[in-house]
Amino acid sequence: MNSDYKHILQYAKTEKRWLSLLLLLTVISAGLATLSPWPLKLLVDHALGDQAIKITALSFLNNWSAPWLIALAASLSLLISLVFMLVTNLLTWGWSVAGQRMVYRFATDLFDHIQRLTLRFHSRSDTGDLLSRITGDTYCVYQVTEAILISPLRHSLTILLMVGVAWQLSPRLTLILLAAIPLLILLAWHFGPMLRARATDQRDASAKITSFVHQVMSAIPIVQVFCAEDRNLKHYQSLSKRLIKASAKSTFYDNGFKTLNGLSTTITFAIVLYVGGLEVIQGTMTIGSMLVFLQYGRSMITAFSQVMATYSNLKKSEANITRVAEILDSKEILQEPEHPVVMPQPTKGHGSRIIFDHVSYGYEPDVPVLHNVSLKVEPGEHVAIVGSTGAGKTTLLSLLPRFADPWSGHVTLDGVDLRNASIHAVRQRIAIVMQRPILLPITIAENIAFGCADASMPQIIEAAQAANAHDFISKLPSGYETLIGENSYNLSGGERQRISIARALINDASVVILDEPTSALDGESEQVVLNALERLTDGRTTFTIAHRLSTAQSCDRILVMQDGCITEDGTHGELLTLGGTYAELFHAQNQTEAIKS
Repeated sequence: MNSDYKHILQYAKTEKRWLSLLLLLTVISAGLATLSPWPLKLLVDHALGDQAIKITALSFLNNWSAPWLIALAASLSLLISLVFMLVTNLLTWGWSVAGQRMVYRFATDLFDHIQRLTLRFHSRSDTGDLLSRITGDTYCVYQVTEAILISPLRHSLTILLMVGVAWQLSPRLTLILLAAIPLLILLAWHFGPMLRARATDQRDASAKITSFVHQVMSAIPIVQVFCAEDRNLKHYQSLSKRLIKASAKSTFYDNGFKTLNGLSTTITFAIVLYVGGLEVIQGTMTIGSMLVFLQYGRSMITAFSQVMATYSNLKKSEANITRVAEILDSKEILQEPEHPVVMPQPTKGHGSRIIFDHVSYGYEPDVPVLHNVSLKVEPGEHVAIVGSTGAGKTTLLSLLPRFADPWSGHVTLDGVDLRNASIHAVRQRIAIVMQRPILLPITIAENIAFGCADASMPQIIEAAQAANAHDFISKLPSGYETLIGENSYNLSGGERQRISIARALINDASVVILDEPTSALDGESEQVVLNALERLTDGRTTFTIAHRLSTAQSCDRILVMQDGCITEDGTHGELLTLGGTYAELFHAQNQTEAIKS
């Protein structure tokens, strides 16, 4: 069995009670299906005709008149049918409940796993594709469990019971029926890989459409500004044509498999009908027995065909299983320590001591981005990091909230190696304000309290006031209950940044990371945000990734990074006196600004 099935079958174990009940109902259903033709035999052989056959098993019925036997046959047929329908409906309802519970539990676990994967993984992944895997591919747990447990057991029990009874009626006809089984198995074996390949193509094509739509919907202003609607429409039509082609191929092979299955069973049934008719003429089988056998034959062939159809569905669902397993088997997830170290409680309003001790790290094996970096930052110190694009600034600071672990060396926060502390405990100590803040499409209050779910409304307002955001929030029609639109289009850049600062303030973190949060703002908004940032960084250990060197001048220290190494370390004045890379960058920026002015 495919090793990826281990991800699926564990969810069947969580529904053991439901599945046990369903298996019991399945046994009852198979027994009722076996009994269902016998009222017809009672009617034809014992109640109708000039010479009714005597009943040996229930001899007292021989004294009943034909009308009473007909009424009994009709009553038994009605009773068996009603009970069978009841059991079938219970099976359908119970399996729907158990199946949906498994699907949503599986989807929940996959969602949780994806959000815990490293930022490196997400930088290489498509959001729309991940969405498709969560909402669509997880349905495979329902299909696989039904294909492995429910359907085979139901149909196998039906076949076994009917074969046993059919053998008593006519061994020869039973052997004819069983002779069709190897052919059906051969067809399933031949079509299985093709069905899976076509299903994979269809699922990938569908996922690409979901991904493209997500990309377009999340960038509507850009689409409209550059008049890309027609171009996007053509691309969507191209993706749709690919999906239609993949679906057509999948349907073609699926129908081909079902047609050959049906042709095989039809020929087999025709042979049974011919041979059985001869046995009735020869007197070795009664008409009633012949009718029962034909009913059995049709039910057995149908049951086996459904088993084979289940196999084809299983092969098609393997495409979904593979897509889900690719995520669940990903190694790009940080491991929590088995016994995490309790981090020392920081003093309110004071920073933490940060040490990078001979740290090396990279995104691809054997391609380091950071080379043996060592750095010590004291509590409350404000450190700016400058350097050209690709120098390793963002990578270095990404190790601090443990978005990744170093290949070698250690990163410590207040004396605790980050790998020995829980991820949650580490990230609670760190606040991040990015150049382009990310706000969720929820209310402003919920965004501010996102990192502190139990925050009260007074705390939210206090954080907003400290971030210079309270005034503009109060003027909105719904105030703090205003719903932020997708991608925050209903807020200006400065307003978004102040909300993100309030979100950072409410956590009262001891370490702050700033990724040039004012570089995209106009002069007026920048000053308001800078005032809010002063309150955020006051007394806290702060790192600022500075693209504009004017931002770095007021910091306690400035680090210059080149090719993954810290090449200069000092104050603004010290580095200018040194006359190295920082001095060159500073003079170059001053000349550029002078030319612009």
